[in-house]
Amino acid sequence: MAEITEMQEKMMGTSEKKIRVTCKDGKIFEGINEYFTQPLDNEPEVASICVQEEGCSYLTELTEPEIEKIEVIE
Repeated sequence: MAEITEMQEKMMGTSEKKIRVTCKDGKIFEGINEYFTQPLDNEPEVASICVQEEGCSYLTELTEPEIEKIEVIE
């Protein structure tokens, strides 16, 4: 079984919380972390989270390689 990275722990630990995700390209997403997908359950095999931004009718999927940092916000 693969090791869980520090980022994957952060991705899992913020499930159902309001977060701010800063991507490596500078884009920022704020919303509820709706769910975490572990690498083995994703194609290609990378971890991801889906963020529900306020006012949006869709989820935004962000993969581990895209994410610079995740912060819980109130």
